Amino acid sequence: MHAARTMRSRGLCAQRARLRRNMHSIQQEVLPSWVSTRTTRVDETGLEVATFGARQDNYGFVVRGGGNGGGDTGETLAVDTPEWAPLLEALHGSKLDVLLTTHGHHDHVAGHEDAAKYFGSGLRIYGPEEETNHIPKLTDTVKPGDEIELAGETVRVINVSGHTLGHIAYYFTRSKVLFPGDSIFPLGCGRVFEGTFEDSYEALNRIKELPHETLIFAAHEYALSNAAFAVWADPNNADLAAHAEFLKAQVAAKEPTVPTTLGQELRFNPFLRAETLERFSELRKQKDNF
Repeated sequence: MHAARTMRSRGLCAQRARLRRNMHSIQQEVLPSWVSTRTTRVDETGLEVATFGARQDNYGFVVRGGGNGGGDTGETLAVDTPEWAPLLEALHGSKLDVLLTTHGHHDHVAGHEDAAKYFGSGLRIYGPEEETNHIPKLTDTVKPGDEIELAGETVRVINVSGHTLGHIAYYFTRSKVLFPGDSIFPLGCGRVFEGTFEDSYEALNRIKELPHETLIFAAHEYALSNAAFAVWADPNNADLAAHAEFLKAQVAAKEPTVPTTLGQELRFNPFLRAETLERFSELRKQKDNF
């Protein structure tokens, strides 16, 4: 009898140990260790953007509207789904109303099916009409020039093709907030996979037309490699070198390097500073082999 109790006790201990290991695994999945979660609030409109880490270097975003009169609209949005578990954690129990998709790469849509299953038919999933075959559970297609009323303001769809042919960005016009996907990063821009260098160059030119105070929530943490390249390309720029060190310190402290501002990128980002397509193409080729 004593032996039986001992065996049951050992079995329970082993089961609890497995549960602890499983919970530890889930926590690691939900809260990636490479970055902390941060919420940015636009004071003028009340729009809030929660930035969280996913996968190896993806950023995900949960957006809560401020409303036309500054009050909470009660509407919750997400931009892309690099992973389902971190998104669900970042929602903190809130219902997800809208999912905005910038392009169809797997690390931006990996959580779409889980989100659709979890939230049901009430979830609206927007995405570029040119990439419908790559976006699971899509409910609404949009194209450059379209405007959507979401989170208490007008969201403009911008053509940022180059990285992919149908890549789009979402610009919240009242709050001056841009979700560019993989078209632009702090001190960098996206690789050109499907489009041309000219497509990517023109995409950045469209972004450059936005107000300089625009907050840019880029979709990956590439600051270290981008900073190294930017300093290499412009080695005598002391202000750029100082900014690169600032970004390095943010990464070391596990702080998100987004949002950046358009004004800051116009000052330091070598790809936005390129005045000709030829110079942009030269820089992009150099970065591809850096």
